[in-house]
Amino acid sequence: MKLANIAMGALALVSATTAMADVTVDITGATAFRVAALDTIKSRFVAGGSFKFAHDKSAGGFNGSNKAVFIGTFPGVPGTTTIRTSFNGSVEGVRAIVLGGSANPSFLQPSVLGSTSASPAGTEVASTTGPSTNELAEFAFSDVSIAATPYAGATVEPADAAVGV
Repeated sequence: MKLANIAMGALALVSATTAMADVTVDITGATAFRVAALDTIKSRFVAGGSFKFAHDKSAGGFNGSNKAVFIGTFPGVPGTTTIRTSFNGSVEGVRAIVLGGSANPSFLQPSVLGSTSASPAGTEVASTTGPSTNELAEFAFSDVSIAATPYAGATVEPADAAVGV
């Protein structure tokens, strides 16, 4: 699956620069990629062993959540990995990457999980609304070209970063 390869590549890059340190990755953007992204992230944490996750939908509604946070052991990444998602739309995802600062999306804080120690079975905390914090996103999914947004002149890294467009 292309999405799984992108997620693994991104985390490998992050972990290469932070050997033996905890890693946090924040992802935002298109709701069109929500189910694929959440399922891929969760399945990779399952492969890693122990983890917890929380989201803003009721139990069983995980794939419809706008915000989620995962914390635990991610395969190939040393230390504790935290991945937070905030699906707020394609243009908002592009905006967050291009502008940062005041455009930072709101992510659930890991404290919504109670103790941040991971659980072997992948403990789920559903229907949580906070606490949350605005953070700079490292990745954004978009199903529109950057040229079709108000940020058409912006430069993003990598320049050919077309996921779903």
